[in-house]
Amino acid sequence: MIGAVCAALLLGGCSEDEPRDFVGDLYDKTGSSADTVNYHSDDPVDRTVSKIAAEVNPAARATDGANQYLRYDDEVIIVSPATPSGSNIVVEDVDAKLNNGAYSYLGPGFTPASAAQDNEGGK
Repeated sequence: MIGAVCAALLLGGCSEDEPRDFVGDLYDKTGSSADTVNYHSDDPVDRTVSKIAAEVNPAARATDGANQYLRYDDEVIIVSPATPSGSNIVVEDVDAKLNNGAYSYLGPGFTPASAAQDNEGGK
């Protein structure tokens, strides 16, 4: 039985299914409101984004200045520089802004009904 569990972990990897769960387990929560949760990472933006994306593969990824965006089925993760160091991480529900076009300037994967979404018009 233990061998089967170990084999399943090795074959399936140790990644979290949900980016929100992974970020919540790894980083310090600094606040929340409505559909967003804020976290802090001691690492710079590039390293923080690389850790998150390596663990939970995003459907789309974009950069806007110093901010980096990771698009998932149910969330958008925004990682930006923190003062005096580290990164701020915002995990936001897709329905909050994405479907209203708030991130459309980021291009494919960030527009309403984009290919990154699971809907008939985006496939």
